[in-house]
Amino acid sequence: MTGPAPLRFYFDYVSSNAYLAWIALEPMAARFGREIELVPTLFAGLLGAYGQLGPAEVPPKMRWMGRNNLRKALLLGIELRPPAFHPFNPLLPLRASSLDMPEDARRRLVTGLFRATFGEQRHVSEPAVVAAVADAAGLDGRAIVEAAGAPEAKQRLRRQTDDAIATGVFGVPTVIVDGELFWGYDDFPFLERFLDGRDPIPPAARMPIGPQRASAMRAPHRARPALRLAHVNLAARDPEALARWYADTFGFEARGPFAYGAMGLLSFERGEPIRTHESFHIGFEVPTRTEVEGWARRFGTALEEEPRYAATRIRDPEGNAIEIYWEPDGPASGTR
Repeated sequence: MTGPAPLRFYFDYVSSNAYLAWIALEPMAARFGREIELVPTLFAGLLGAYGQLGPAEVPPKMRWMGRNNLRKALLLGIELRPPAFHPFNPLLPLRASSLDMPEDARRRLVTGLFRATFGEQRHVSEPAVVAAVADAAGLDGRAIVEAAGAPEAKQRLRRQTDDAIATGVFGVPTVIVDGELFWGYDDFPFLERFLDGRDPIPPAARMPIGPQRASAMRAPHRARPALRLAHVNLAARDPEALARWYADTFGFEARGPFAYGAMGLLSFERGEPIRTHESFHIGFEVPTRTEVEGWARRFGTALEEEPRYAATRIRDPEGNAIEIYWEPDGPASGTR
């Protein structure tokens, strides 16, 4: 019998909010009997994928966030000091934290690196600092730094970031649990209520909130309206199981024989699946080529690439063809 799903924690050491969230998350997870799955994620990769600026790149926001986070740290009872440099390059500590190791050792390493950054003002971009923190966590610091520089470690962090984007993560810290996404330390009161069964949104009313029809848009976003899949009806031998697969795989909400979300509605009726030529398929359009690459790695499928097109093709458990693709002139996001 499997236990409850873990709290999947996406973080980057450049984020002071991620530090606060990590300090608060461990006791919360213990209180509700949940494990934590640590997912080091490159925040800059998320910003690039969505065309955003980081808080440190907006000076008024940076000044506000510094004081705002200091208030939160004082309420948490921890010391929060400005890091030695900010922004800084977090690749080395992120890669080190992604290496194969026992999970209790990973927790000690993550705690040590966060504390070194925001509690001790040490520059965790430096190999000597990462090695010292790893030593203090009971690991071989020199070996950790060496392994973090290997191509395999670089690829692992890249894959984790791509997978985060494909999952719908857009910032750090983020916690995903039981299909729900909670972004930022300020979302933790809602995370706690959700884990305690006191979500203000009752399960029966937890309908997806997708993009609305716009009456005005900023110039960069109004060149071409997004085309969205509204409703697809498919035959399935086990409609409810297939709906759950789409929910687990693509972030839909499953309700009986239905899977729905911002990308549209899929309904499944009991019957023999349609197995025709691959030209009959469901197409999910994603905003970047990188996301297609992330899905291809996740499924272990071939990546089809041309200068203005990228795609990967999979089949659901009942054999229906699915294409995940990117086109530079396609809608900015969504499916069709």
